[in-house]
Amino acid sequence: MTVLDYTDDSFRWPDTPPYPRSDWWLVAGAELGLEPDQIRFCAALINLGGPDSRNNSMAARLAGMELSRTEAFRLARSVRVRKLITAAEDIKTGKHKPISESEINERIDRMIRSQNDQWAARGIELHERRTERRRQEQASGGTDIRAELRGLEEISPELAAEYCKLKGISYPLPHDVIQWGNGADKSEDANAVTE
Repeated sequence: MTVLDYTDDSFRWPDTPPYPRSDWWLVAGAELGLEPDQIRFCAALINLGGPDSRNNSMAARLAGMELSRTEAFRLARSVRVRKLITAAEDIKTGKHKPISESEINERIDRMIRSQNDQWAARGIELHERRTERRRQEQASGGTDIRAELRGLEEISPELAAEYCKLKGISYPLPHDVIQWGNGADKSEDANAVTE
């Protein structure tokens, strides 16, 4: 089995929202004992229509794996892969709430402290990736919370409300809040006055 570097940014993770972020996939998959390429296989299956879509070989190629049709079929039906895909689908449908940033950090910390060297190494890699992503978000000036909430509201208003609760903001959003992440909220009215 040949594996591409799973930190490559060219891999397309399922859309966030409604699906969890790539950090969740990597942490939840590692907790199930899946290798990084198998985690990417799960995410690719979701993008291609799910495990029953008969796109197993294509998902394996997208994940950077060289598997025969039979091997891809068996991997798609393995218990660990099914558990990860089911957990992601449950978050999408609102059956389970998405885990918060602090819960992801706690899980990564447990992985780092693990007696298993592979788990510890994966935990350290995930920690470094999350730290780098936060730095990039802060440098870019934050993210547009309205766009994230619109996507969540299409799925479920309850999911959008839960997301706001996790982020510590009121729901529905007041009209003047545009961005978060860099501590600077902007006002639409202020932009209209300056024009």
